[in-house]
Amino acid sequence: MRSTTSRRQSAQAHALSALAVAVLACSFPARAAEVRVLLEAETTARNDGNLRQVGSQSGQLDPKAQNVGRAGFNLQLSYATVSRFELALGYSPYYEQSLDDSSLAGVTHRLDLGLRGLLTQRLALNVRERLLSTPGLDLYTPVITSQSFAAAQRGRQLFSLTDVTLKEELTRRTTLEAGVSHSLRRFQNSGLSGGLSADRSNVRTLGGNLGVDFHLDRRRELELTAGAERYTWEASRESQVETLQAAYTHPFGRSTRLHLEAGAFHVEETQSGRRLQPGAGGFTGTGTKSGWRGGAHISQERRFFQWNAGYRHDVAPGYGINQAVQVDNGFLGVSTNLGRRLTVGLDGNASRQRALDSSVSSQPLTNFAAGTLRLSWTIVPALRLTGGYSHVWQRSRVQLFDDLSYDRYFLGLALRLYKTGERPRAPEELERQREPIDADPKPDAP
Repeated sequence: MRSTTSRRQSAQAHALSALAVAVLACSFPARAAEVRVLLEAETTARNDGNLRQVGSQSGQLDPKAQNVGRAGFNLQLSYATVSRFELALGYSPYYEQSLDDSSLAGVTHRLDLGLRGLLTQRLALNVRERLLSTPGLDLYTPVITSQSFAAAQRGRQLFSLTDVTLKEELTRRTTLEAGVSHSLRRFQNSGLSGGLSADRSNVRTLGGNLGVDFHLDRRRELELTAGAERYTWEASRESQVETLQAAYTHPFGRSTRLHLEAGAFHVEETQSGRRLQPGAGGFTGTGTKSGWRGGAHISQERRFFQWNAGYRHDVAPGYGINQAVQVDNGFLGVSTNLGRRLTVGLDGNASRQRALDSSVSSQPLTNFAAGTLRLSWTIVPALRLTGGYSHVWQRSRVQLFDDLSYDRYFLGLALRLYKTGERPRAPEELERQREPIDADPKPDAP
């Protein structure tokens, strides 16, 4: 009980801290800044009609949780001074409850905060905080980071990721970058049976990186980065990770952008300060491992049509697995406006986890894929009808995850309670450092 309260308070503390930063930012004189706010109330009904387990390993899924109602708020806020400071915030608290069993209920928190500021004429600060806390009623949640993902058995989950970066402009074409990152992932009451407990799958990461960014021209960039990171699990198990990476960004016209990454990693896994050997405590690696990392991302943003696609291969802390793994993640998203009132989107993502040593086990530990067709119809300027269909598929050799294949249908209403200014900027837009502050690559919502 104490653990449940502690984790709920942790999620609320993250959310309240972000809101405090937003309120503090908006307290500056309005004449020197631009504030954009959008607040909506949302309600959604969801049906996982044919939720079933294919070759289930634990039999812990509750069929009573197939129909779920959700109600809450969606806050988007951005704040910018004339030349020194920008903030973007997205925060959505929702109350979810099973329509078949009132005892299955909880609050979901989704938070995304971005902050960019000029500390001096040449030194810039970038901060990004992302939080997802779920009560266990939603097996499938959108991927909010490039790390691995799988649909866990029902149970509370908490994930937070914080990145802080300093950028010093050495010359007009060269920037020195230094950053630190911290993440935390917790599972609770996941219905595990047998030896491995959910607590042993909880993981904390802490890392730092140093790099040089060469601005080849106004929009083309080449970045060289070296980093070190530590993954920590229960029972004093750790992974020390060292990375090298080169990244290149190239625009095609005004609306298309290509980003390429390539590099290498080296991992050493230890327990209580001693290097692990294959078979020790369920460990399936070699103790040390070197390999390649890299990826590609391409996006296009036009007034009535946007799409983006990407793939990444990397080393990461195992999702629900208490050791480092190799991960492959891919995604594709397409969105188009049909007239001024109707928006149609198609999204897909996939994630695979494999043991570091393929000679020990060549089969993936988890395979996950999901696709969603979504619609948004603006009935009147302040009222939107949303709906869609998803299919979720998963195969797993890990005890925390089941084999899944099910369809999801959802329908909801969004009522605009308050709006000021143009469409608020999203946190990810602030990471495009060389864009002017008033750049708005996406059209305002109809």
